[in-house]
Amino acid sequence: MKVNQSNNPAVNNNQAADIKNNSAAKIAEIKAKMAEGNVTKNGRSTNAMSPDISSKAKGMARAHEVATQAPDVREDRVAALKQKIQSGEYKVDAEGLADKILSEHMSTQGIG
Repeated sequence: MKVNQSNNPAVNNNQAADIKNNSAAKIAEIKAKMAEGNVTKNGRSTNAMSPDISSKAKGMARAHEVATQAPDVREDRVAALKQKIQSGEYKVDAEGLADKILSEHMSTQGIG
């Protein structure tokens, strides 16, 4: 008579206990890593991504800081243009301005 181990309750109980213990240990390990912030909910490590995200975040923060510190109006340019207008030195190229306006309008309409 052949004995099938899968029908043997002792083998099944031992295997079930091993699986349960291994699963519990793995879950505890993942929870510990999640508490440290080194793993996502699906159990994957975030260590490889952290430096990249951190450097991008730092770069964006620096760009924001520089942009907020820059003046909205370049007073030196405004003063120079005001001086030229008042003295009559500033001349507008009406034909060139019209060409640029038409060119921009045509490109936004998909004409040219």
